[in-house]
Amino acid sequence: MIPFLIEILFHIIIAYGLWMLIEPFFNSSYQTLSKRFDYRRSIKNRVISKQQSKGKKKKSTSLIISHLEDLLYLGSKNYQPGASVVLFFMGTGFLMIAVFFIVLLTLRELPLHLNFSNSFIIDDGSTKDTRPLQAIWRVSLLLAIIAGTFPYLRLRYRFAHKKNKASYDLLEVIKIYAKFGYLNVSGALSQTATLLTPKNVLQRPVFVLSEVFASYTDEYELNTGIQRFASTIDTTFSNIFVSNLMFAERESNHQLAGALLELTQSMEQQRETIIAVKSKNRDAIQLGLFGNVLVIAMSIGTFINLLTPPIYFKLQFQTSIGLTFLAVITSSLFVSIAISIILAKPRLDYH
Repeated sequence: MIPFLIEILFHIIIAYGLWMLIEPFFNSSYQTLSKRFDYRRSIKNRVISKQQSKGKKKKSTSLIISHLEDLLYLGSKNYQPGASVVLFFMGTGFLMIAVFFIVLLTLRELPLHLNFSNSFIIDDGSTKDTRPLQAIWRVSLLLAIIAGTFPYLRLRYRFAHKKNKASYDLLEVIKIYAKFGYLNVSGALSQTATLLTPKNVLQRPVFVLSEVFASYTDEYELNTGIQRFASTIDTTFSNIFVSNLMFAERESNHQLAGALLELTQSMEQQRETIIAVKSKNRDAIQLGLFGNVLVIAMSIGTFINLLTPPIYFKLQFQTSIGLTFLAVITSSLFVSIAISIILAKPRLDYH
């Protein structure tokens, strides 16, 4: 069995080595893809704007690509419009292909290491335990599809985490932007993005927003970029902030300093309120995080002590009732932990 596990490890190392070889090619073509998609996006926005001005209906774009664009806008460290989606698809496709061939090669060698025949029957070599090739590639394809969902789930988790953090990081963005209020909106946003720390999840979105203000050709393109930034954070403060930017872009920035000062004070006051409420509910939040885990661990230990381990594991994992209760308890445990995590640090908003 050990040589079999070593063989799987070598398959994974080979797949990782292939990815390291082709990754520089992806990185070198990243900027080219970005420029192409920026050009196509600008042309497309102009066409859509003309259609709307003539009263024509806007054609629906791919929902999957739009959905991934929204997730990568905040979830990607070096987001580029259009190009990031292509690279995401390339990485996911390579992962699926690698998992498919690793599982395929592993299952084809599996009968050489495991014996599925009856040990009490003398084998004269006339029978040979092999797995059908059709069943092998079906299992490999299924596992490859399951593995292909991992990058998306990871992206969803990163987006949810950064979206919550972005509501707090917006306060730093507003404070830095207020120092450059005398500049135009594009220049002030660019300077703000430069001074933001890498820990701030809005560093890249702010820089992308500055490019939108610097290169927009019509109102539709400007509104699309602003709404993407505001909807990504999805708080009342973000909507107020982009409204101030729009007013400064269309009218003037003479009243911008006072508006940003008032917005900063409101956000700091709301943050203090959240901290005060969180400190009062700290015990309940910690109980939701660790209390259920402690109760389940003590219950399992008690049942194992009463029934003995062989009987407990047989009842738990070899009966339908035991598996059903295990699934229900595990699901409720994850739900309680998720709710506790959300309550532990709510978004910086009025809701």
